[in-house]
Amino acid sequence: MGKKFLFVVLILLVGGCAHTNELMNYDLEGKAAYYEAIVDPFAGTIEVVVQQNKKEDEKKEKTDDLLSVVAAVSSEILSADKISKIKDLVDTEDMSYYINEGLKYTLETFVDFNEVESARDADFIVETKLESCKMNVSKTSVYVSVNASAEIIDRATGKTVWDDWESESVPVRQTYHRGQKKVTGTAEKLLTAVQLASLSEKEINNCIAEAVEEIGRKMGETFRDDLAEVNK
Repeated sequence: MGKKFLFVVLILLVGGCAHTNELMNYDLEGKAAYYEAIVDPFAGTIEVVVQQNKKEDEKKEKTDDLLSVVAAVSSEILSADKISKIKDLVDTEDMSYYINEGLKYTLETFVDFNEVESARDADFIVETKLESCKMNVSKTSVYVSVNASAEIIDRATGKTVWDDWESESVPVRQTYHRGQKKVTGTAEKLLTAVQLASLSEKEINNCIAEAVEEIGRKMGETFRDDLAEVNK
């Protein structure tokens, strides 16, 4: 009885972690797609963690009292009050939108998806969900850690055609003007805690948008790999 129970549990665990790829059963080429960006209720506000550790590759997070840590970083330049309010300035709905945009680029490039304004006019629904988000701030860098999922749904049947889940930590760079062509050969510097504290709400969200769009592009890479596998 115990062995049977263990076998069932293992099957459920494996099934729960499975990656859906049914691309071989659907014709996606040139189809109409409706894109929807969702924010999980638990990701409605970004979590801000200030770190004292200077090493960029250090994974362990410092979760001491926020005010005391910020004061240790810079008692004169960096405002503890400013950092504590960062979470209120970050628009997580925008974050979810830019994850969606990153995936959309791949879908339009490789299967010629055509975006429509209404789900009723779509052949497929492309849904991305921001599940959690955290900003890790240190003296030398700012990273955004995101858990997000994506799903392509056949509107006619409601079945999942393809899905993906990503957990990434992306550096936030000094990018304030989205949509402008970047200068070739120049590497944008990582944002620091002091610089972050001096930015406006719009600038903060522009910087984060550049970072989280990378998550969507990573989802796109997974889709492209799955598509290539199907077309072998």
